Amino acid sequence: MIYIAMALYAEAAPLIDALGLKRRAGAGSWQEFVDEEQGICLFLTGVGKLEAAIAVSHFATKYAMGNDDFLVQLGSCAGRKIGQAYIIHRINDADTGRSYYPDVLYAHSLPEAGVTTGSRMLQNGVENESLYDMEASGVYQAAVRFLGPHRMAFVKVVSDVGQADRMTPNLLSDCMKEQMPTVLELLSDIRSYLEPEHQDLPDEEECQRRERLYRDMCCSETMRLQLQQWLEYLRLAGKSYWQQIDLDYEKEILPCHDRKAGKQYFEQFKDRML
Repeated sequence: MIYIAMALYAEAAPLIDALGLKRRAGAGSWQEFVDEEQGICLFLTGVGKLEAAIAVSHFATKYAMGNDDFLVQLGSCAGRKIGQAYIIHRINDADTGRSYYPDVLYAHSLPEAGVTTGSRMLQNGVENESLYDMEASGVYQAAVRFLGPHRMAFVKVVSDVGQADRMTPNLLSDCMKEQMPTVLELLSDIRSYLEPEHQDLPDEEECQRRERLYRDMCCSETMRLQLQQWLEYLRLAGKSYWQQIDLDYEKEILPCHDRKAGKQYFEQFKDRML
């Protein structure tokens, strides 16, 4: 399933119409639009990092998002080039100073850029060629608990130069509507990327080594899923993670003696491999 997270209905309406999505009844606090045959579920998160993170966590839990799924966060942003769409390869959180890196392994025809996510709407314009939004870092932090960084795409369309008081729902909708051919092409590219013949699956030896690692880290079911997603991301990115793990076995850092030690090792492992 391809899940699409968008903040506002004004942004989402052109895509809902283009894909012929239907509102799902009984979706609770969030609006949800689906087409089961196309394998697409679009949901609205609301504005801001916290709202976005809560909505993504809700839908990821509700539908048990995992390695067979893909999340697209699509929305507007402030920038210099009005109407330009970008694939985001770096997300900077303005409040925490942390950066996150969605992995772009799928084919696409868009320029790539970084975006800064903040908690307030800009009023005085963006600086230089930077992009600014209010949801990306919240979506990433929530989604990475369920999906690897290679199973996400962040797509931003520049709707204004950072003067929020001049933006109206109609202007926002018109801006997104102009980019529908580009967005639909990207969704087609992602769908192709998800086809089984394009998937590089781990071999039997890799699977056996992972099973041993899950045991030796005393993984809970949740941590096992998170570790599985990280290992798959590292494998597809071509990173030599087993060298580091084998070295940790030699140093007797592994196996871990309990679940708490396993969690600590997992966090250290992620920091070393990024």
